[in-house]
Amino acid sequence: MSLNIKHAGSWREATEVHIKNSGTWRKCKEVYVKKNGVWQPSLYELSSNTITATGAGTVVVPLGAFRVTITINGASGGKGGYDGGYYGGDGGLGASLTATVDVEPFTTLSYTIATAGANGASGSGNAGGTGGTGYASGGTGGTTGTAGWSGSGGGGGGSSAVLLPNSTIIMVAGGGSGGGGRGNQAHLSQSGITGKDSTAVVDYGTPSNGSNGENCTTADGGAGGGGGAGYPGGAGGLYMGSYDSDGYPGEAGTSYFNSEEASTPTLSTHTGNGGITFTWLTE
Repeated sequence: MSLNIKHAGSWREATEVHIKNSGTWRKCKEVYVKKNGVWQPSLYELSSNTITATGAGTVVVPLGAFRVTITINGASGGKGGYDGGYYGGDGGLGASLTATVDVEPFTTLSYTIATAGANGASGSGNAGGTGGTGYASGGTGGTTGTAGWSGSGGGGGGSSAVLLPNSTIIMVAGGGSGGGGRGNQAHLSQSGITGKDSTAVVDYGTPSNGSNGENCTTADGGAGGGGGAGYPGGAGGLYMGSYDSDGYPGEAGTSYFNSEEASTPTLSTHTGNGGITFTWLTE
């Protein structure tokens, strides 16, 4: 509900109201009018909601808000396990998208906030880190060889999403991939074993889970990292192949925006679990 005044024969919306109190003009933060026996606010104060609790939830568009700027973050991948003095690859970062969408007061938007992929383990026959959950889940890291000591792959990060009241997807923020696990013979560079950041965004496709990393295919060795969830999810990392060698990191998930509902988003990266911020706008 807005407050309007008639000036020179034309109605104009009042964006600010001031009153004189003890000889000083002061701005009103809230103005109420009585309509049908009920007091209702007629000015809207800019507000925002930041949500970091993982899992599914809803948010109601407040009175006076007709647009919203949404920042949504995907989750990062887990780190690969180590072998001897060789550290596993760090997990890739999740995507962070910011875009503006038209909304209507009192309607309900739904969202899912992702969790990060788990780290890989070190030892013999150890399973990889589990993939993070979310709108779609990251892939699980591969398992080490059954002999010796090597690192399993990190799990891929889950994707986060926000949807309109009719379940139309507005945006999906992709997850980073899991880092590769180390062996102790043939090696990738540290950057070559590090998980991939989610840095690509499209306006088409289908959401899907990340793929699992490949298990060690020799008696001793590391394993591949899990792919990040996205639109679509990323591929899992492979094992290098030779005895007691490293696993490759997975591929990051791709992000998505609905070009019919949202402005083209700005894109950056995010570490840890996902999250979402709603900044409510009057116009």
